[in-house]
Amino acid sequence: MTTQKPSFLEVLSIIVMAAPIVLVPAAFVAFEESILRAQTIVTGLEWTLAASGIALALRALRNYAPERTDVEHYGSQAV
Repeated sequence: MTTQKPSFLEVLSIIVMAAPIVLVPAAFVAFEESILRAQTIVTGLEWTLAASGIALALRALRNYAPERTDVEHYGSQAV
């Protein structure tokens, strides 16, 4: 089994998915008002959802193998 290097978008999506790990503690340290803390946490969660969607789409595209059409399959057997 060979391993493939992750693409730029995959690396970027991993970094963005890790954003809440940094944003949640930073929100509690940086902001005294609860509304700013909550806003920062929600933003981090939105980034995580977006990055997860990108990663899932990239994985689906990588594993996609188009099926052969009847023309390609039977074309060589035509008389």
